[in-house]
Amino acid sequence: MLLIAITGSIAACYTDLRRGIVPNRLSFPLFAAGIAGNLLQAALHGDLKLIADLLISVGATFALGYLLWLTGVLAGGDVKVFLFISALLPRYPEALRDYFTPATAWYPFPVSVMLNSFIAAFPAVLGYAILVGARRMSARRVLESAINRRTLSGVVFLLAAFSATRIAGTAYAAPAVLVFLIWLGRTSSSVTATIAGGAIALSGLTAGVSVSELVRYIVIAAGMLVLISIAWHSLSELRLQLRREVRITELQEGMIPAEEIYIREGKIIRKDAGILEKIMNALSVREEGAAVISTGAGGLSSDQISELKKLVIEGRLEDRLLIRRRMPFAPVMLAGLVLALTAGDVLVRL
Repeated sequence: MLLIAITGSIAACYTDLRRGIVPNRLSFPLFAAGIAGNLLQAALHGDLKLIADLLISVGATFALGYLLWLTGVLAGGDVKVFLFISALLPRYPEALRDYFTPATAWYPFPVSVMLNSFIAAFPAVLGYAILVGARRMSARRVLESAINRRTLSGVVFLLAAFSATRIAGTAYAAPAVLVFLIWLGRTSSSVTATIAGGAIALSGLTAGVSVSELVRYIVIAAGMLVLISIAWHSLSELRLQLRREVRITELQEGMIPAEEIYIREGKIIRKDAGILEKIMNALSVREEGAAVISTGAGGLSSDQISELKKLVIEGRLEDRLLIRRRMPFAPVMLAGLVLALTAGDVLVRL
């Protein structure tokens, strides 16, 4: 199974780089081989836990993959690669433990492969994004975008979470306080949430937190938030650079839209939603309207292109659409698999 998974991932990497797709005739047989092979192995050895691991791994990978596909992060072919890896390797191969000492997580091994893939991709994407952002924005503008009222509120929130762990004596208090302050900021106001966070932080001084420790934490938290903010703005600039505008009459099947188009009460609505907004929309029960196109990484179908052209001919839609360039992800998945096999879960090891 291990050899099949590695060979299949290399083949997917080759087709993705060469043709820009991972064909179903590659991913479907590998997925079926993984299911059949592991069920046969479980039957021969009476290993019921392997069947449970297989079901959990495939289920978790499908759920995460579907969410990433729904938000346009991954194409359908990329999700299928993760799925055949989950079917072939539902848990870490025991034979490799003689050669490596992997860091294992509480979640299934294929989820570690998925997380490792994004971690492997992040340095290269972030470096390129910062380079693009530096070309388009001055250093002053970068700092102004990174150091603002939201950053200050973030520092106060983290400081409150740090103080809460000391007051309550448990680490579980930190996420609870963060969730409460974020909720307060959305339902009331950011000022109210910042004041509440400040009160919690100050109360931490009476719980035995030294001033030097508090100052050190403030500096670390502020530095981390500034760096995260710079990275976020750089990635936003990269997102803009990876888009181009084309005429709807010149669209081709498979092009990936960078904006969503809905029809609500007879009106055409264009929407350029970010990843976080897409996730919230996916979890929301609120109807946006009848979707003409979405930003799914699967690309435009011939029916969607025909519908868009029809709207243009009727004069209801401008003859333009934002298209984003697709970046091959299979090579990153291969890197994530190799990392998971040799080092284990990178997040756990860190």
